[in-house]
Amino acid sequence: SLTSIDLPDGLTEIENNAFEYCSGLTSIELPNGLTTIRSGTFGGCTGLTSINIPAGVTSIGSSAFLGCSSLTSIDLPAGVTSIGNSAFLGCSSLTSIDLPAGITSIESGTFSGCSSLTSINIPAGVTSIGNWTFSGCSSLTSIDIPAGVTTIGSSAFENCSSLTSVDLSDSLTEIGHHAFSGCDGLSEIVSKNPVPPVASESSFDDRHYMHCILRVPQNAVDDYRNADVWCNFAVIVGEFGGVGDVDNNTVTVTINGGDIVVGGLKPGEEVKVYNLAGQLIHSGTETTICSLPDGLYIVRAAGQIFKVAL
Repeated sequence: SLTSIDLPDGLTEIENNAFEYCSGLTSIELPNGLTTIRSGTFGGCTGLTSINIPAGVTSIGSSAFLGCSSLTSIDLPAGVTSIGNSAFLGCSSLTSIDLPAGITSIESGTFSGCSSLTSINIPAGVTSIGNWTFSGCSSLTSIDIPAGVTTIGSSAFENCSSLTSVDLSDSLTEIGHHAFSGCDGLSEIVSKNPVPPVASESSFDDRHYMHCILRVPQNAVDDYRNADVWCNFAVIVGEFGGVGDVDNNTVTVTINGGDIVVGGLKPGEEVKVYNLAGQLIHSGTETTICSLPDGLYIVRAAGQIFKVAL
């Protein structure tokens, strides 16, 4: 039944699990001298809606806010360098959080089950993303993996059902089991490493292999097509301009009476058309491509990639 508490300014330490399961606690002001929020300190405080973390705090322990299902936002001070396992697991009302630049790893289960989380900024200094870190973050729509991250743990983004795109950095070397399993909305994967990262068959789902567009470095297409796991992707494109995104405003791809019409090309520039199995079905300099059956196609022209439907 504890609803509030005043902590003295001289307090520098609060022991593990001190306020665990204080479900009536709605807010608390932490003293400025505090440097650590220990393991389980506010675990199960289901009524906690907000908390002010003082600037001197440098670490947040494992399960520190586990199950704080009413917590909608939290500001982490710039000095925080360590966040423990499952620190925010089950904070189902948390919509956004900015991680300080000093964080170097995101531990297992840190944000698992944060089903209202729509965005998160991963600092450039992070080198690893642990197991189950974002699993069940069903409102997360996109994620950029910063340069420097070398590993993504097992089930790290499992069941992130609203995730539509993922950008993997050129430093990534390993993707764990089920890392993107259950990401039913995923339609585009960018892998910037010219050496295909080590992954397992279960890192992605069968629907990803059939329906996602995998974009890789231009000179690494064959390496991805011959690499374990990555070879399962039906469409592998050696471009980073984006499907449907046009950097050269003079180039257009339109549909006219069932024909694909490419405009704005220089004389002699080649047009290539692929089906969704990644097979080249047309190559030439003509700008009108006729007699293709109805379906989805990838058109490459003047260094740009377009997705069209007939």
